[in-house]
Amino acid sequence: MNLIRKLRAFLKSRELFRSWFSAGLKYYLSKYGLAVNHIKLKCDNDREYTLTRHLYPYIVNAYYDGLIDGVECDEAIFNYRCGEL
Repeated sequence: MNLIRKLRAFLKSRELFRSWFSAGLKYYLSKYGLAVNHIKLKCDNDREYTLTRHLYPYIVNAYYDGLIDGVECDEAIFNYRCGEL
């Protein structure tokens, strides 16, 4: 059951980032020590951000669970959009 949730969250990340596939692949490779611990993300406005592999799953899972509505990529800031609480 946990594997199905991970796969669904991975596929849902398509709505967050343009580089969703490579970011997810790098996350799983770095989790097992086969890649570096930093993941580059590309947003819709062609900005790139580098996250640690520890922060990446929190963002993807929070989006999958509906805790955040998306991300905003500004010049130097990576923001989360939250709905009404």
